[in-house]
Amino acid sequence: SNITLVFKEFYFMCSTDEASDVKTSSVRVSLVCPLSQSRMTYPCRGIHCGHLQCFDAEAYIEFNHNQKMKTKVKKPGGRVQHVGDKRWICPVCHKLAPSNHLYIDRTVLKIARETSALEVEFDRSGSWKLMDDKPSGKEVIDLTLDDGDDDR
Repeated sequence: SNITLVFKEFYFMCSTDEASDVKTSSVRVSLVCPLSQSRMTYPCRGIHCGHLQCFDAEAYIEFNHNQKMKTKVKKPGGRVQHVGDKRWICPVCHKLAPSNHLYIDRTVLKIARETSALEVEFDRSGSWKLMDDKPSGKEVIDLTLDDGDDDR
């Protein structure tokens, strides 16, 4: 699977880092988009990204289409030169990721559609487990009215 391939590349990078004593056997992936701060609908990565963390394709494309390209006019000849364009940059690794270089991660998509989890942990084989179905550190309070017997 794609997750297994990306994880193996990630594991290789971590385990061959001579400056690090940390050996990674699993990686946690958030199902919350780093751009929209909402649960992802279409989890994706750029084709040049080497990480497991996804971002939401719809939020990413909308965000980038709404950004204005920063331009600077050069005096000689009045030519327009594009400078400082920060559009189409992966929000996780900051590599170039134009919309035609995105791919949907089918494994993360399946997890996002079939669970309410906010985080999942992958091991080196590509197996995964849900970390929690509720936001960590936040108490969930049910404010709905019970249609059952009331003493009113």
